[in-house]
Amino acid sequence: MVRSRVGRGQGARTLIVVGRIEPVCDVQIVSHSQSQSSVELMVFPSIKSFFSKYTRQLSDFWMDFEIWGGIFPHLNQKHDNGYPFRTDEELEEQIRRDIVYLRTLLDEVEQAGAEMPTAYGLAFRFIAYRDLKQRMVFYRQFARKEKSLNLRNIDPRLVARAVREI
Repeated sequence: MVRSRVGRGQGARTLIVVGRIEPVCDVQIVSHSQSQSSVELMVFPSIKSFFSKYTRQLSDFWMDFEIWGGIFPHLNQKHDNGYPFRTDEELEEQIRRDIVYLRTLLDEVEQAGAEMPTAYGLAFRFIAYRDLKQRMVFYRQFARKEKSLNLRNIDPRLVARAVREI
């Protein structure tokens, strides 16, 4: 429940909204009648798109920050950033192990959903796969954006060995 004060002074009314409110929308009171207890609300989708774009840019920043500031210096042995690999070959092996582990986790989610009551298990699996799909769409979009960049024009001293071989 959200409670908000509308107006000032003695004529002020308290607006109470019960139910789900999207955290990324702006609400404006369009009209308020003194004789009625109803209030019309307008939701601005532009605010939602603003936060969506901001979240995307922030995620892109952190991805680039980890690649350029974490993994590349670690592979070039300029910093020990705590990754479980030291060379390109160890990184590739870690990726292979992570793929196998992710497949195991997907199988476990599928099995757990099958062991639940039918409707609950279907809903659980829907939510799990929806969340995974949204995250994978982010990675696909990031990869497409980076693929469109011409990495060959970047100073090779800034890039790890694996990228220099492109």
